[in-house]
Amino acid sequence: MRHRYSLFTFAVAITFSSIAIAAEWDHVHLTSTNPPKAADWYTEQFGGERTESGPFPAVLFDDMLVKFKPGKEGYGKSEGSAVDHIGFSVDDVTAKLKALETAGATVTQEARTIATAGFTYGFIEDPWGTKVELIDDKDTTGFHHVHVAAKDIPKALDWYKTAFGGSVEPFKGFAPVRGIRYGGMWLLVMGAKETPAPITGRAIEHLGWRVPDIAAFEETLGEIGGKFVMGPQKNPAGYMFGFMETPAGVKIEIIEHKSE
Repeated sequence: MRHRYSLFTFAVAITFSSIAIAAEWDHVHLTSTNPPKAADWYTEQFGGERTESGPFPAVLFDDMLVKFKPGKEGYGKSEGSAVDHIGFSVDDVTAKLKALETAGATVTQEARTIATAGFTYGFIEDPWGTKVELIDDKDTTGFHHVHVAAKDIPKALDWYKTAFGGSVEPFKGFAPVRGIRYGGMWLLVMGAKETPAPITGRAIEHLGWRVPDIAAFEETLGEIGGKFVMGPQKNPAGYMFGFMETPAGVKIEIIEHKSE
């Protein structure tokens, strides 16, 4: 099975300069020295559907698509960058940490419980440098979140809300962690004392959203900040796409996907 896009159909109407744009979450793209092996590893460890997305090995977690691109030895890890980590919700964090360690991951933080919020979490680093949080969120299973880092959390949240829609809310009522829910996935924002490193060339290479009119979206960036660093242009499959960078250094692929 080959997927050009994820199967995610959640959309929210947003307005830029009186232009209504429906933005949809599409994917996260990870770097690996062996993309097919990395895709197999995530499929085996987290129960996704192994697939392909264009030339890239990929894994589909319900509506959430994770793609893998090749990288040479020495690329930067995700920790400390503008997209610090991704997260999966599991039944038993402690048991999963042990299983992932056996499978080649490095446990970087053992299980901890936030009693007031009612969840337990822990961290690993996968064999290719991506930091992954494990959390036992009973309300959302499987692929759970993307966690970006920013010096100014309210400003970062406002940028994503303006660009892609959604409403800002505390995660599970836990005030220190705020984010925006896009269908079955959370985009969470964590604080950073220093400006995080841009993610280009790191283990989490970019995020992806779809819009129906990429030219209209590009026009709005002058108002909210951010710029296209490649494109927009048409790819061999016939659809328009481009790569932009947010003011906080997050690389995002914008894909034009018109409703048929």
